[in-house]
Amino acid sequence: MRNKIFQLISIVTILLSSSISFAAEGVIAEVSDHYKAMPMYYDLNRMPVEQISPNIGRRFIMGTQSSLVRWDLKAGTKLPLHFHINEQITSVKEGVLAVYSQGNKYTLRPGQMMIFPPNVPHEFVAVEDVVIIEVHTPGRQDFINGEFNNNLNKQ
Repeated sequence: MRNKIFQLISIVTILLSSSISFAAEGVIAEVSDHYKAMPMYYDLNRMPVEQISPNIGRRFIMGTQSSLVRWDLKAGTKLPLHFHINEQITSVKEGVLAVYSQGNKYTLRPGQMMIFPPNVPHEFVAVEDVVIIEVHTPGRQDFINGEFNNNLNKQ
């Protein structure tokens, strides 16, 4: 009898202290109830292209701590050697991209990517027409204030 009472108390205790939430999809009660920020939805493919030059198109989204960029480069286009304070993850979605950094050459194809730590020099050459997706942390302020475009057009 004593064991059955102990088992019953244990079950009730587990049920009462359980952190299992029965809530709507996408909701964690312990988090969602005190943090009311909403996610932002974008369709990068439908965003207008910023035509930086006849061979370079760019679309970008700024988050609170990062930016995401889609580059469309025509074959033969070069993004010259540069560096910045942002960590950069570069992924090739379509085409072939030659990457030069720290005396090395890398060739990226669809599904391949590179991570550049802050302040690591790098340049890109589109071997074929290429679509590149990049993530930068923190976000690229030089895209917003036009500094990147100005520096690119000076080349």
